[in-house]
Amino acid sequence: MRIHLDYDGDYNQDDAALRQWFVREVGAKTQRATRNTMNLAKTNAPVDVGTLRNSHRQDPVRISGWIIDSAVAATARHALWVHEGTGPHPIRPRTKKVLSWKGPGGRVFARSVMHPGTTARPWLLNAARVAAGAEGFSVTEA
Repeated sequence: MRIHLDYDGDYNQDDAALRQWFVREVGAKTQRATRNTMNLAKTNAPVDVGTLRNSHRQDPVRISGWIIDSAVAATARHALWVHEGTGPHPIRPRTKKVLSWKGPGGRVFARSVMHPGTTARPWLLNAARVAAGAEGFSVTEA
């Protein structure tokens, strides 16, 4: 999730007072929205062993001209798959010739199995909508 603001209003590039207001007020709102998004995302992240929850990172707020930018990310390897879901896909062994598991009728062996896919759990997008919405921002998917 990336927060990117670009002021679209009428302004004079040389208006120092407006620029100070923009940096102070909108920068502070962006900082709060980013921090609250991360906190809410960590709280609402699906938890199995905690790797996903512990992988959340917050970028500092960056200001360049009339653009304010920040981001929150979950860096766990499986974060995107959990957030966006997956379609059906085959599972194959990585280091052995066959997969093996204990089934109801005894040990089962297979060269591959078909995983049915997983439902999306967009905890980060939902957190951004709540936290940024509380600061007056609207969140759209890129």
